[in-house]
Amino acid sequence: MVKNGGEAKPLKKTSPVIYAQECSTYVA
Repeated sequence: MVKNGGEAKPLKKTSPVIYAQECSTYVA
Protein backbone atom coordinates (compact mmCIF):
# COMPACT_ATOMS: atom_id res chain seq x y z
CA MET A 1 0.00 0.00 0.00
CA VAL A 2 1.82 3.08 -1.24
CA LYS A 3 0.73 6.53 -0.14
CA ASN A 4 1.74 8.27 -3.33
CA GLY A 5 0.59 5.35 -5.45
CA GLY A 6 2.72 5.07 -8.59
CA GLU A 7 4.82 8.07 -7.64
CA ALA A 8 6.37 6.21 -4.73
CA LYS A 9 7.75 3.49 -7.01
CA PRO A 10 10.09 5.70 -9.09
CA LEU A 11 10.88 7.75 -6.01
CA LYS A 12 12.49 4.75 -4.34
CA LYS A 13 14.90 4.42 -7.27
CA THR A 14 16.07 7.99 -6.82
CA SER A 15 15.98 8.29 -3.05
CA PRO A 16 15.18 5.21 -0.97
CA VAL A 17 15.37 7.31 2.17
CA ILE A 18 12.86 9.88 0.95
CA TYR A 19 10.72 7.04 -0.38
CA ALA A 20 10.45 5.56 3.09
CA GLN A 21 9.64 8.95 4.62
CA GLU A 22 7.09 9.83 1.96
CA CYS A 23 5.47 6.42 2.18
CA SER A 24 5.82 5.52 5.82
CA THR A 25 3.00 3.05 5.23
CA TYR A 26 4.99 1.15 2.64
CA VAL A 27 8.35 0.45 4.22
CA ALA A 28 10.08 -2.59 2.76
